[in-house]
Amino acid sequence: ADDTDNKNTQFRQTGLQSNEARFGGLTQFKAYGEMLDPDLSNIKIVTAGIGFRMASNAFLDLVYHRYGLDHFANEFRSAGVTAEMNKVETQLSKDVGSEINLIVGFRNLFGFRRFGFEVRAGVFSPGDAFLRNDGDAVNPIIVRADKASSILFVLIL
Repeated sequence: ADDTDNKNTQFRQTGLQSNEARFGGLTQFKAYGEMLDPDLSNIKIVTAGIGFRMASNAFLDLVYHRYGLDHFANEFRSAGVTAEMNKVETQLSKDVGSEINLIVGFRNLFGFRRFGFEVRAGVFSPGDAFLRNDGDAVNPIIVRADKASSILFVLIL
């Protein structure tokens, strides 16, 4: 908190973590969001999800995340989003946004025990922290960052 003491007490992930989990299915997915995949510093995350097996070899997970900053910031450490934060001084926000993920997988296809595939998809909707002024001080044009999405197809052999 003190910029003059030359001490950095901020938490940073080491890169050794996987941030992956399973709900009802066999596949692992990014527990904090397929699209956003945030670094776990200065962030609050609320997650709700449901997972179930549609058949003995088919499963589906649906996961919702809501993101917020712990402290106001103008940067966000994430693998999926490059937009800058809090660029409108009069409208600072801790609302990072929300994401919904869909994970579908199949195993034991065509009688082969380990053969299968899975699809992991995510859509991120930015919150009020991603507002920027595309105009000027006299004629502000306040716009929000675009939505972002990702799809990953994995073949299991």
